[in-house]
Amino acid sequence: MIEGAKRRSNGLREFFAHLEGQQGLRVLDVGVPSQANVNLITGLGHRIYTEDLFDDLRAGSPDLLERNLNYPAALLDGVLGWDMLDLLPDPELVQPTVERLAQVTRTGAALLFMFHTADPGANVMAFRTVMSATGELTLHGRGTYPLKRPFNNRNIENMFRSFRSLKFFLAQDQLREVLVIR
Repeated sequence: MIEGAKRRSNGLREFFAHLEGQQGLRVLDVGVPSQANVNLITGLGHRIYTEDLFDDLRAGSPDLLERNLNYPAALLDGVLGWDMLDLLPDPELVQPTVERLAQVTRTGAALLFMFHTADPGANVMAFRTVMSATGELTLHGRGTYPLKRPFNNRNIENMFRSFRSLKFFLAQDQLREVLVIR
């Protein structure tokens, strides 16, 4: 993927459609704080929380979940998780992270994630993601890392088995988008 290239995001469009017609929702963006993302979400009449987990994820902080994602139960109406689950340095942290997200989101919340489809051990780009109202994403590289474990559709379904539904969006740029409804 070319640095700063725009890509169409059907997952983001579906995420926005899930929020449509509602006001005052609380959305968590786990990426780098972006003024464009803040403006977009607040312009839709919602609150945005940002929590850049990249450094803690890549450092493999043993207290990752104790230091991050500390929100009251059922506070959040949406989560823009981007490639967070792919960045976890220890595959054993994936399920506890998903369980924490289940705790802090309300029933009916929408969560959007991206998963790399490269082979295990391949170097993949981590992204800083900027949204547009048209459902396009601009992905800026944050460095490369070896993909510990690519998640196939079955792995992702099992990961979110306690959630109500999942919708997969495949792209040609080795990223799979998944919209999860709590």
